[in-house]
Amino acid sequence: MIALSERQLNKLGLVPTGQRLKAYLEYKHIGVNQLGRMTNTSGAQISNILTGRNYGVEKLFSVLQACPDLNIIWLITGSGEMI
Repeated sequence: MIALSERQLNKLGLVPTGQRLKAYLEYKHIGVNQLGRMTNTSGAQISNILTGRNYGVEKLFSVLQACPDLNIIWLITGSGEMI
């Protein structure tokens, strides 16, 4: 497995995506472990998204399915409204 620096993760857009997801969770008062249960994953998997660590697109899709009011465009690009 190749480890990426925070700068490289940021260039890939993974860190900002995690920061936006964290903002959404705080807004909705949803905890990491709670979202893990909602997505049939784990709090550790959600934490990987929040910190921009390596995660599969299927994990991101499971978050979007569990949180239908979350704007996918905002989550990925930061454009538009969160909800």
